Amino acid sequence: MPFKTNRETLWNRLVGSHAEFSMENRTFNSVGVLTLIMLIFLLVANLIVALFKVVAVVLVLIVIQSGILYLSRVRKKMQAGVAIYAVASYLAIIVNFFLNSGINGPGIFFFFLTFPFLITITPKSRHLLWALLHGCIAIGLIISQYLQPAWVPYTYSSIPDRFTDIALSYVITILFIYYITVYLRNHYDYEKRLAEKHAQSIEQQKTQLEAALEEGRLQEEKIRRKNESLMKIAHIQSHEMRGPVTSIMGIMNIIKEEGSNVPKEYLLYLEEAVKELDNKIHDIVKQTRDLS
Repeated sequence: MPFKTNRETLWNRLVGSHAEFSMENRTFNSVGVLTLIMLIFLLVANLIVALFKVVAVVLVLIVIQSGILYLSRVRKKMQAGVAIYAVASYLAIIVNFFLNSGINGPGIFFFFLTFPFLITITPKSRHLLWALLHGCIAIGLIISQYLQPAWVPYTYSSIPDRFTDIALSYVITILFIYYITVYLRNHYDYEKRLAEKHAQSIEQQKTQLEAALEEGRLQEEKIRRKNESLMKIAHIQSHEMRGPVTSIMGIMNIIKEEGSNVPKEYLLYLEEAVKELDNKIHDIVKQTRDLS
């Protein structure tokens, strides 16, 4: 686990982190690193088969690729790096084709290295351009060798050298394409995980919002019930209690006017009014408790 963490940390330093660079930029930087590694292998392979002119070309390409990687990773100018990479790769393929036996060598393989890479890191509007350039240059090289075989000398000193060069170039091409495919798949999985986390976050926020809305609805309903209780209390206070109070006040006035010799029925009326007032007071108390 520590080894894997250190490896990922080192790789992020070479190509840039997800937060710092876009997928296209990270892919370009990653392939830039791999291209340097591939060029080193090609350098060794051509040294083995004694193709020293090709070795010189590869050394120049190593210098150019280092500059492209610096431009993209350090200076963060990927578009300029892509333009230089495209020009340099086409020139390298053309030079390698003429210096390394043309269609008898591995030069055609290298078209399969640059094409998927350029398609991956550039906008869709440029894909047709890369397809036309790759097709026209490849067909042009083949036709030139067909019409002028002397332009493309056979440079291998032995059949094993040719088979070794082609085999190594083929393996490098397959590994390169495999890496691009795996890298894009890993990035897709990474973006998918981010999207799933984002969706989960949105779902949680939705649940929280629904809970908040439900709580707000319950609070609104509680306030509505309180307001209804208050209206009932106000109605009782302003209307229903008015009658008993008026009755008591009227009976009391009669008692005052007629003295203590008050008919018994007046006292009954007074008692009923007091009871009615007591009941109304109990209603008010009950309504008030409903507000708590």
